[in-house]
Amino acid sequence: MLDSQRNDLMKSATELSKAHRKAFEHWNEGEIVKVWIDTSGNTCIEYESGNWWHYNERGEWW
Repeated sequence: MLDSQRNDLMKSATELSKAHRKAFEHWNEGEIVKVWIDTSGNTCIEYESGNWWHYNERGEWW
């Protein structure tokens, strides 16, 4: 992955994470520790807690 692609991925992950955090009164997952794209093209974010979510292009997570 090129540096520019990595930067774009981290920028996207940061925005997705911000939206996710706003849905919770208390965010207990910590900061982002790992970001990747799954085989379906969804952004995946792992947090300090060890939990991770898939995020689609509409910003939905599961």
